[in-house]
Amino acid sequence: MSTPFDAAIAAIATARYHNHRLEGHSDIVSDGIVADLREQCATFRHDLESGTLRIWKNVASPGDRERRVDLFVGEPDAAGKPDIAKVRIAVEHKSVITAHRNSTNRFDDL
Repeated sequence: MSTPFDAAIAAIATARYHNHRLEGHSDIVSDGIVADLREQCATFRHDLESGTLRIWKNVASPGDRERRVDLFVGEPDAAGKPDIAKVRIAVEHKSVITAHRNSTNRFDDL
């Protein structure tokens, strides 16, 4: 059985090191999540193939802290950009556990 993280594990094994802060790692995990959803959910797959949904990675999130959302799936606005009002999936994924003292830093992103 495959998981959304298989490609990330394979990339780590190939590189022989892991830096969870690199955007490439984040993108591999996002791609795995999308591939898994596409395979398991016919409605999701149909909406992607028809162009109803689009996928963006590392999208600026609303708010004052200028954070980025790892994976944003939704309907585009008239200009083809992410529309926060039409988001279907927003994922901020982590490969490591945040230190307890920093555990609330991402609440505003959510």
